Amino acid sequence: MLIEIIMASLTNVFIVITGCYIINKIIPNEKKLSLTWKTTSYIVLAATVTNFALMFFAVKLPNGIQADLRFIVFMLLAYYIGAQQASLTALVACGIRIFIGGGLNEATAFGVFCTLAVALPLIFIAVKLRKSKLHQIQSFLLLNTIGVTIYTATLFLYYGYKPFVFLVGGSIFIVSFVALFSINFLINDMLTTRRLLREEVEYAYVDFLTGLYNVRAFSNRTKEFARSPKVQTLAIFILDIDFFKKVNDTYGHASGDRVLQSIAQTMKNKVAISENLFRVGGEEFCYLLPNVSNETAFEVGEEIRLAIESHPIMLSSSETIQATISIGIASGEKSRKQLHKLYQYADKALYEAKHTGRNKVVLCSQDEIEEPAPVAG
Repeated sequence: MLIEIIMASLTNVFIVITGCYIINKIIPNEKKLSLTWKTTSYIVLAATVTNFALMFFAVKLPNGIQADLRFIVFMLLAYYIGAQQASLTALVACGIRIFIGGGLNEATAFGVFCTLAVALPLIFIAVKLRKSKLHQIQSFLLLNTIGVTIYTATLFLYYGYKPFVFLVGGSIFIVSFVALFSINFLINDMLTTRRLLREEVEYAYVDFLTGLYNVRAFSNRTKEFARSPKVQTLAIFILDIDFFKKVNDTYGHASGDRVLQSIAQTMKNKVAISENLFRVGGEEFCYLLPNVSNETAFEVGEEIRLAIESHPIMLSSSETIQATISIGIASGEKSRKQLHKLYQYADKALYEAKHTGRNKVVLCSQDEIEEPAPVAG
């Protein structure tokens, strides 16, 4: 029996590691984890397949009872993803256990009881430990001890104090600890890889000086808006700092950088959707505002202009300057072809703002963008 326990346990370890890898690939690579129902369904499905494989390669005990490492799946889901996904996976695992066992009988009823008796406390404790200051490997060791203790207690409850129960409980504790140690190393490696990849993507789409998204991100966002059925109209703002070359020539490029950073932060604080604000080159910025009227677009432009005009920029402890900005806006219906035209007209509106006094907002509406229909005959 000892050889059977060792072989089944090692197989369980590889199954759990494989399941962790697959679930890691399903989870979106985001700083702040936000799961849709679709993603949650995929996670639960992957965890369910992992549980099914664990049951298939479980240690067979007398009277049709099975011993495996399913509790590790529930524990890791709760610790890294959330109680909801872990609880749902536990309930599905109970259903699979009944299905595999040929319906509700003594063995499947005990299997369901054992699964819930181990899973529910582990899920609750794992969520609490995730928020605590306890080190990850210490949390895993504590959860493993609790899980194996509860599981062994249920076996004693069913079989009584028989020697093989001690053997099974002790073997599961040792193997599960080895599994968790390996999984801890694997998960940390995967999380590091995900973080580095996320940072590289951010560097590719974020302007290093101002922290705003860059021209590549602007191009992608306009394509997203063109595809989205929720976006009916779009206002494109092109914003350009007035006399920025003079700032560089007078105060130096380091001061020019501070001006860019200050104005970018002022705009970021002022706009409703900072993800739609971009630095597209030099002293030029763009802002995208979907589904607003011409009047609202113009008001937003004025609010940004006034905020910058009224915000002194500190170049040093003894010197501050005032900066202003000119804004060109084009607003109209969106489509791939129309978006290019909107950008051209926003640029023309900016040109007009620059050549009629600066520090002003000029709006080009849909009516001005549409070309007149050709005259018949």
